[in-house]
Amino acid sequence: MQAFAFHSARYLARRHGIRQFIRLSGADGFGAGADFPARRPCTGVPDATFVHVAPPASRPKAISRLCALRHDRTVFHGVLPLLRAHAVETLGRQGPVGILIDDSGPWANNFADLQFTLNTLRGWLPPGSAIALTHTAHDDNAVLRQHHRARATAVLARDGDHPFRPLARGQIRSLLEPWPLSEHGLLPTSAFLAELRCTAPSARPVGSYAGIALHPEAT
Repeated sequence: MQAFAFHSARYLARRHGIRQFIRLSGADGFGAGADFPARRPCTGVPDATFVHVAPPASRPKAISRLCALRHDRTVFHGVLPLLRAHAVETLGRQGPVGILIDDSGPWANNFADLQFTLNTLRGWLPPGSAIALTHTAHDDNAVLRQHHRARATAVLARDGDHPFRPLARGQIRSLLEPWPLSEHGLLPTSAFLAELRCTAPSARPVGSYAGIALHPEAT
């Protein structure tokens, strides 16, 4: 999932001309220096503006001093306060905005809260915008269920009771709809990244799905 924000941002910039992004991810994804250097979204879209949103209980990481690109940051205290945050209000609403979500755990207490967050973002985003989402999925594979439990334990220890809630494929799709999906549709995350020509598809069981929903109105 570390590659998801980087390649989604690059695709949205190249294909849809988006140069402003709001990134919601887990604590390890906060700030420009949080990922491996080759996977920072700003390195994929060097002329873009990024707002990094930290989970409410996280300890925000400083933006790397080596990065001279445009970054801002805020803390998530609910989707409505987020849209009133100074870092978000400074984005140009006359142009499209890309939302990058690669870890939904910190942003909602349950699936209904997550739906509310996505619906509110859709109502706020200007024409030409997009929402890129990847989310852990349920799977009947026993090995993968064991992997989910191990990962959940690691995430909870890392982020301090950070919730871990795999969703059904249909639920993940419903978070992106009613906006139309990009030409890739909803795919296993490894296959989605392969469609963006950044990696080879994985033969491992499906652990997560990814998709990009596009604003139905043209800019």
